[in-house]
Amino acid sequence: MPIEIPDLWGDDIKVDVLPPLVILKAQDGAISRKTTGILRAEVLTSESEEPDEDGYHKVVTHTLDLTAPALNYSESVLEVSHDSDRMYPAVVSVPDPIDWHARSDSPTPLASGGVLGLMAHSRTVTAHSADEFMTFLGRALQSRYTKATIDSLLAMSNEKRMKSEAPAQAS
Repeated sequence: MPIEIPDLWGDDIKVDVLPPLVILKAQDGAISRKTTGILRAEVLTSESEEPDEDGYHKVVTHTLDLTAPALNYSESVLEVSHDSDRMYPAVVSVPDPIDWHARSDSPTPLASGGVLGLMAHSRTVTAHSADEFMTFLGRALQSRYTKATIDSLLAMSNEKRMKSEAPAQAS
């Protein structure tokens, strides 16, 4: 009687895996819709050589900028980097530490202070799959830092619009 060898690959293999760049570029339409075109998201891509144990390897970095066209201003909110010959794992980096594994980025007693709070927060996280990448990207885009950036850009854009719409004052 032959021994049946089971499928050990698992049931989570998907064929419709998207690259980080495609997922990042899709965020432009989303932020544009949410802000009625006041803000846009732009992805800038660069390539560099990083040292490793075998010499050097090429790394691709995608920078996601929030842009306020009325202000002619943009600000980077995150970077994603991966080897040029592999899309995953992808490293997501943000300017302000967040808790990548929390359900939200709202402050909690542990998160706002103490050793445990500091250990839970970091500026980088590694996504080993597209699903992880989308989860971590969502956390970064919904972080307090990104929300503050969005509010600042919206407020400055609205202020400029209100000034330009105000009737000219007679002297």
